[in-house]
Amino acid sequence: MRHIAVFPVCIICAMLLASCNRSVGSSAELNMPAELRGIMEASRAVALPPRHPGFEEIAAGFLTPAVDAEADSRLAMSIRQRWFQPRPDFPMVYEPCPTCGRYMLVMDLSRAISREEAADEVRLLFDIMRYAYAGYQYFGGDAVFLPMRDALLERLALPGDPVPLWYYLNELLAPALHGAIADSHFRVHNVEMGAPRYAMRMSDEFVLRRSGDGFVAEIGGAAHAVAATALRDGTPVDAVVPTITRDGEFAHAFGLFARADDPGAREIVVSFGGERCSRIVRLSPLAGYAPYSRPTLETREEGGIPVVVTRNFSSGEHSGMTRIAFERSGAAMRDEPLAIIDLRGNSGGSRNHVGSWIDNYARERPNRELTFVDYLLSTSTLSAVRRQPMLGADQWSRLRWPDGHSAGEFVANENAIIVLADNEVFSAGEYFLGLLRQIDNVLVVGTNTRGALVSSRTTGTTLPHSGFALTFGTSLNLRPDLSQFEGVGFLPDLWVPPGESLERVLAFVERYGLNR
Repeated sequence: MRHIAVFPVCIICAMLLASCNRSVGSSAELNMPAELRGIMEASRAVALPPRHPGFEEIAAGFLTPAVDAEADSRLAMSIRQRWFQPRPDFPMVYEPCPTCGRYMLVMDLSRAISREEAADEVRLLFDIMRYAYAGYQYFGGDAVFLPMRDALLERLALPGDPVPLWYYLNELLAPALHGAIADSHFRVHNVEMGAPRYAMRMSDEFVLRRSGDGFVAEIGGAAHAVAATALRDGTPVDAVVPTITRDGEFAHAFGLFARADDPGAREIVVSFGGERCSRIVRLSPLAGYAPYSRPTLETREEGGIPVVVTRNFSSGEHSGMTRIAFERSGAAMRDEPLAIIDLRGNSGGSRNHVGSWIDNYARERPNRELTFVDYLLSTSTLSAVRRQPMLGADQWSRLRWPDGHSAGEFVANENAIIVLADNEVFSAGEYFLGLLRQIDNVLVVGTNTRGALVSSRTTGTTLPHSGFALTFGTSLNLRPDLSQFEGVGFLPDLWVPPGESLERVLAFVERYGLNR
């Protein structure tokens, strides 16, 4: 990721400084506050930025280099034979899921394999990455991964006892790969190699209201101007973000968008001009909305407003009938003055049918793509990981530009859609949100999404000795401006605790008469 840069705080600033007089579609008719309309427009500019002027030259460096056709065919056959095949000699045990609490069958990591078996598997793992993983060149190619492989093989060549699987995974493979790969779709035995995550930390201690070019807070019954905000070390930061109060008022709050592991984002120093003093404001992270309700799809009304709840688009849980019901819900909402899409916790899956919802709602498909390139690998490897007939190793990486990638108007919409999002919206869920961003009068409330789009068309295989499932993407997706998306995701228009977002949205709708 040599060419990728991210400045999340600047995104927040762009949203806050957006012109209050510019409207998004016909949102002025929906009684949206003028400043909020400017924030919505700035959010769309961030979601669909213009293409980087050096995009083609930089992207060409991520193409998979030519590889040996015979070796590629052998690897493809090996992948095909072991494609997620269960093995009776890999014992499984029940353990609670750390996020959902449900008990799941997982591998017994107390089992050990020989050092020779581990070394053989490491060679295979890096061959699979080189021939089949679309992010191989993007994350450094041979210059990064071959020394990593050789270092692991040197450690395994030392004399010693067999290697326990927990040590092999957590002390050898995961630390090495984490240092190079920032891709939430790349997993070894469910250990995710995602990028460092960004998150919003906020405080409800003060409700801030706009006053000219600044903000005021009520303290002791009197309004006091916010003079400055800074980190504890004195570094100035822009720490005011738009929100909805519990009684539905569009307002602002103290908040800081930074890496989730950044200790400096936990407290800020606020100077109030009227009091001529400073206060330390403690910021708390906006956690995801849990537990996520079932079923996968639900349609209902809240306060007379149609609500569609969709928790994932996976083929396993999102059956054919469920997909049809989801697509048809777009048509059912088309003539409603306001609709709510509860996307919280949407773990992704297949994105093939999310565009149909847009078609049914707006009668028009947005013609801008969130990511503009699709790198395909050798046909023999692709045929293996996609479980298709062998085609022969006669085709290598190629660059595909989706139709309409460079221009296009936003889809007109006289009504309004409010989307509830949180930091567990993942992959295809984010793709759906990116399509919604291209429709007029779409307001996103909650937190930033997970940030998981750098690779797609995921597939996998089972490693032969450990039995670990290896999952990876066969297509590489780049943002048009080459900005980082992994770990950052799409930002909302209004930052609200996800567990309270529906209730606050309903109060907001009532307060501003958006459903009339």
